[in-house]
Amino acid sequence: MIEYLEFPVLPIVRVHLIINCVLAALTVLVVALRIVARFLSGAGLWWDDCVILLALPQGIGMLIIQGLCEFSK
Repeated sequence: MIEYLEFPVLPIVRVHLIINCVLAALTVLVVALRIVARFLSGAGLWWDDCVILLALPQGIGMLIIQGLCEFSK
């Protein structure tokens, strides 16, 4: 059987999670506004927009994992 140690979750971790949630929401808003602006200006999407759209779900996924790790204790 695998044994593991449980470390206590420090109070600062909750503060970091709140800050990360705010930054993630701001990031989603900025990316959405960028995509809308690209379509409204007629510029269309280019490689940098595609990279942003690929990276955004990964960042949100990392935030979800951080939240699950904190609140699973």
